[in-house]
Amino acid sequence: ISGYASTFGGDPDSYGDVIEPGAFAASIAKHKADGTAPLMLWGHDPDRPVGKWTEFREDNQGLFVRGEFRLTTTAGSDAHQHVKGGD
Repeated sequence: ISGYASTFGGDPDSYGDVIEPGAFAASIAKHKADGTAPLMLWGHDPDRPVGKWTEFREDNQGLFVRGEFRLTTTAGSDAHQHVKGGD
């Protein structure tokens, strides 16, 4: 799966935030230095990992991510099926 986890500019979100370019630079640099990646979670729930991010970077549009679902887990398989189904 791939896409934008967050885009820059635009209207404020439901919390009133507008994401600016560079917002993720420090986190990305730390993950790269540590050899880690952000968690791929279902609904931001730390108890429901669904796979792993294999690429994450800022570009001129926002935070681009690419990852793989862990299809051998129920949560990963469920997430995959929801995405495949267009949910």
